[in-house]
Amino acid sequence: MAPIRLALVNDYELVVEGLAALLERDDRFLVVDITTDDHVNAPADVALYDTFGAADPDFDTVRSMLADSRVTKTVVFTWAFDRDQIDKALDLGVAGYLSKALPADDLGATLHRIHLGETVVSDPPSARSSTATGRRWPGQAMNLTEKEADVLALISQGHDNRSIADMLCISPNTLKTRVRHLYRKIGADTRVQAVIWGVRNGFEPDNAEPWETLGWRS
Repeated sequence: MAPIRLALVNDYELVVEGLAALLERDDRFLVVDITTDDHVNAPADVALYDTFGAADPDFDTVRSMLADSRVTKTVVFTWAFDRDQIDKALDLGVAGYLSKALPADDLGATLHRIHLGETVVSDPPSARSSTATGRRWPGQAMNLTEKEADVLALISQGHDNRSIADMLCISPNTLKTRVRHLYRKIGADTRVQAVIWGVRNGFEPDNAEPWETLGWRS
């Protein structure tokens, strides 16, 4: 069976390159286009539109992909799971509305189902309790809190502060405080130093989401 041709659309090159690296581990897929524009440049069975840290999907981009004769199916990939947003995307004709909390294997399996003809809306990202008994995360030995680990995970991926604040649903000032505490704990003075520390301590750079949703290395 021929591989499923994927087009990956995102405003940030680093993010879309990381997503491509994850999906290309699966022999069922062939990434034919990686674009930071709002259009697809090659024929694709599925176009995966990653809304990054935006509070809402850009429905103009969705419409553009749906109208593109080179794209067979369009799928929204997002943290935003407001019911009205989901209904609007489905009414426009998307074939899937998927959570960015999906592990890579589940994302691949879901994209395969969509390619075979299903319309799939995944479960929304679940709320996390930082008081769960026995929970572990990278950097815990350095006294990083769970929330600080979330921030470092996203910094290691290359997200800027504005996007991180949007993704974690916190204010820019709250984020600045967490970053300041985080840097002090890991001995970093710059963002580059923080990324290097993160990569060396279990924060994989090709993972875009907070540590818990992707199963960070322990």
